[in-house]
Amino acid sequence: MKKIRLPLLIVVLVGLVYLKFFPSAENTRALIGKNVIQPFMSLCIFQSTEKPLENCHPTCQLNHGVLKNKIAKGLPPWAKEQINEDMAHLNTMKNFNFHEILKRYGVVNNVINLVLINIHHKKIEIILPEMPNVLPKETQQEIINLAKRQYQPIADVLTYLVRQNHLKDTTFLLAINDFALLNTEEPLPIFTYAKDTASPSEAKLLLLPDWMNFCSSTSLRSRISLANAEHPWKNKKNIVFWRGGVNDSTHFRHKLVSFSEKNPDAVDAHFVPSKGYAMVKPEDHLDFKYLISVDGMRCAWERLIWLLHSNSLTFKHESTQMQWYYKAIKPYVHYLPVTDEASILTQMAWAEANPKEVADIIERSTTFVEQNLKLEDFYHYLIVLMQQYTEQIYNKL
Repeated sequence: MKKIRLPLLIVVLVGLVYLKFFPSAENTRALIGKNVIQPFMSLCIFQSTEKPLENCHPTCQLNHGVLKNKIAKGLPPWAKEQINEDMAHLNTMKNFNFHEILKRYGVVNNVINLVLINIHHKKIEIILPEMPNVLPKETQQEIINLAKRQYQPIADVLTYLVRQNHLKDTTFLLAINDFALLNTEEPLPIFTYAKDTASPSEAKLLLLPDWMNFCSSTSLRSRISLANAEHPWKNKKNIVFWRGGVNDSTHFRHKLVSFSEKNPDAVDAHFVPSKGYAMVKPEDHLDFKYLISVDGMRCAWERLIWLLHSNSLTFKHESTQMQWYYKAIKPYVHYLPVTDEASILTQMAWAEANPKEVADIIERSTTFVEQNLKLEDFYHYLIVLMQQYTEQIYNKL
């Protein structure tokens, strides 16, 4: 009898923990108009550490005690500054209707651009825009599935936060791709993962942590920590190393690859996958002294965080594109800035001539990630961001 009771007790306890912390089909659903398409079910057993962006459920990785301590301590000044800047944009907005914005900008070039997220009575409702009728149903479903991959992790996070009473009822629009495609300069209440501050249609959008870092930051931090121990600075190759895709909003990726072909002893940069070059795991990048971050369609997403966390020196191509934490990282404090191809060689020469300063930059950047860019920091930032947004947005409705 005791042998039966113990497994039963374990099952009951696991079920109680699951119900307390994780989303279920009862309180999270996705809609197109009025048609339910598919509920979420976040079971940690489905969370993959090998492919963290697939079946991603960030709450499975969350340290609840650490989050509680961070909330008690409060956000750092730079995070408060970014939120206050974003919230100031709300004051410039005129009358608006969430559903009208979704209808107008929800689908762009046959891709879902925006979703409407409604939190009501601790339930998360994802409302998708209507798809063009000219598209075959199979194509529409493929587009919907891609969109779900990009908004579902945020829904998972929000479900946890409402269950823990961190968020009140609210409604907001989320741009789910690399950036929001809008053809207006009118300020709109749209959250985005990254934006170009030089673009009139993006400058006043509201920044929140991106879904890819929510999914992969914990596993990447662990892998990079192990690689740091395996790749001491003295054993690293004296080369600037980069591998990445061809998406290139600043055109600097192509310049970097071309520069590498002319300066192979200094720079090893190639598009992947391409003939002769394959993807390189993040931890294997640490075989090189200098690692460079260059924007793709927008920012470099997970790459910049794990570069800053590595014991290699981060070079960052300076641009007008930013994510929520960019106010906190400073040139010559956390990384070396790069403006053009020639500056790569200039910064390499500076690094060779200033080993003490390089060591200090690496130490500061690694410490910054450990203290400010863990998964719990993403949750904490989102809590404060949504609380301030909710307070201000309902004063305008």
